Amino acid sequence: MTNDDMREIIAKNLNILVRRPNSKTITQIANEAGLTQPSLSQMLAGQIMPTTFTVIRLCKVLDCNYEDILGRL
Repeated sequence: MTNDDMREIIAKNLNILVRRPNSKTITQIANEAGLTQPSLSQMLAGQIMPTTFTVIRLCKVLDCNYEDILGRL
């Protein structure tokens, strides 16, 4: 699997998670995860790959596990 493939999978999964009913706004999610809103938007667009630490923080904010973001590896 290439980095491009992985970025695409992460972007798809993150988009599903942040757009769940009763979800927080992109800005709220970014702030709670210690990210900037543009950085999170770039992850959602598949332009950048989150670090492992960022995935962990997003899991806490989005109340999910790493497989929900990364997919089953």
